[in-house]
Amino acid sequence: MLNIFPSFLDFALLAPFVLRVVVGVLFIKYGFYKIKLDNSTPVLKTVGFVEWIGGVFLVIGLFTQASALVLLLLTLTAVYLKKTGKIETSFHSPFYALIISILISLLLTGAGAYAFDIPL
Repeated sequence: MLNIFPSFLDFALLAPFVLRVVVGVLFIKYGFYKIKLDNSTPVLKTVGFVEWIGGVFLVIGLFTQASALVLLLLTLTAVYLKKTGKIETSFHSPFYALIISILISLLLTGAGAYAFDIPL
């Protein structure tokens, strides 16, 4: 089947860029929130720091696939802990599904445009 807007395919490298920046900003925000919580444990502060650093790496496009993998593992762990009732979060399953989908996409496709990562 023919593509309806074939000229848009010229901008294919912008899709990972947009996904990378959006999910990176989310991880920066929520990682910083976990670090600054008054009653957070050292483990929560460490997770928040890793999320914050991973988010920064995603936004600037540095070590994108490695950052996506680490953040994917943290997100899957959070989903598991939420399902077993060991942690309580205000996020619902559709939010986690979107984050997991974006991270898998970045893991498989790479950083896209405007990144320090260079495909080999």
